[in-house]
Amino acid sequence: MGPGDRCDGEARRIPHPPARPRSPGARRGAARPRHREGPHAPGVRPGAWRRADGRGRDDAARAPEEAGRRRGREAAPREGRRGLRKVRLHVTGVRLQAARCLTYCPWSDRTASYPVHLRQGARNLADGVRSGLEADFRISSLRPLAVSQADRSLTTKTLYELDGGHSVEAVVMRYADRSTLCISSQAGCPIGCPFCATGKFPFGRNLKAHEIVEQALDAVRMLAAEGRRLSHVVFMGMGEPMANYQSVIESVRRMSDADLLGISPRRIVVSTSGLIPRIAQLGEEKLPVTLAISLHAARDELRDVLVPINRKYPVAELVASSQAYAGKTGRRVSYEWVLLAGVNDTERDAKELGTLLRGKLAHVNLIPFNPVDGTPYRAPERAAVRRFREMVEAQSLNVTVRDTRGRDADAACGQLHERVMRERAAPVPTS
Repeated sequence: MGPGDRCDGEARRIPHPPARPRSPGARRGAARPRHREGPHAPGVRPGAWRRADGRGRDDAARAPEEAGRRRGREAAPREGRRGLRKVRLHVTGVRLQAARCLTYCPWSDRTASYPVHLRQGARNLADGVRSGLEADFRISSLRPLAVSQADRSLTTKTLYELDGGHSVEAVVMRYADRSTLCISSQAGCPIGCPFCATGKFPFGRNLKAHEIVEQALDAVRMLAAEGRRLSHVVFMGMGEPMANYQSVIESVRRMSDADLLGISPRRIVVSTSGLIPRIAQLGEEKLPVTLAISLHAARDELRDVLVPINRKYPVAELVASSQAYAGKTGRRVSYEWVLLAGVNDTERDAKELGTLLRGKLAHVNLIPFNPVDGTPYRAPERAAVRRFREMVEAQSLNVTVRDTRGRDADAACGQLHERVMRERAAPVPTS
């Protein structure tokens, strides 16, 4: 059928693309040069990359259909995967197509097959490619320095060394119905709370988002070997999460992405000592995380001492900001209260706490103090903890007492780091 013929009663004109200009001296009808792929590593067959590109296009075409099958699941933002789609690796002389990168990334599998080693996690790579990757790349930028166990191996604390020499801690806590990771966001802490071991050392640096996520990945690997799954994450390790806001938010999005770790944002707790501007910003993120406020005192006179940033952001303003977050998200705010014997465990403290939080969308979490060497503070007796809880409950507040874990594992924030750094600094005995 030509351009002047009719089809279904309509005249059709078939447009022709403009002719491509020939280079001077080129012969008419000469064969065009075929596209040549880059150099192949041993074991990579010709045409493999074209086939990978085709599979990538097929995957992209099926994406809307796959998304429709996820009804009832929380849709987490997809920044992590969008970032992976832009990746093109050039390693050992071989191109790894962006469409296939997700298969090779260590965080792409949140099951027991988490790739501890590239030979286990990248089975569909040719041997030559795999060996090249192993020689030139690390799966994790964190290097374990020390591990301590407590509570009959229900609590595991790991000290990691970062690039640059700083170190951070992460604690895995196993319960009957869940597994929780206490994660660090900074090497050191700029807040300087006097009862915290982390504040005794100079501040190092902010962690990058991938360094935060890698703590979770190591916990996933550890728990998967036991047939368990990481279900909860709390940003209550070393550092002030809100002072490293962008990296913390990016790591939350990655950990909650259904294609990555798949941890519901509702099971992620972000704590702060009281950076009010960041609390307001968190309310705009549309991330249903639980906000935890490190309160520890209900009057400014005492909190100025226990949490020095209170001098800039006083108690009343902090509670108002956190309740604005609760009103915007519908999420109850957790107020953390480290119990220090004879300091903030009196009847006066309980009544002041009731006056501050009564009638608000609030929950009080009492934390018995883990003793830290070199501080004047003491842990309260069990009877004192029980008595203070009853006094707070009498103020019509919801109260829980955190299960004290890891007293023999240096599990309080910064304690393992303190011990290892002290051992490193100890003089070597001479014979």
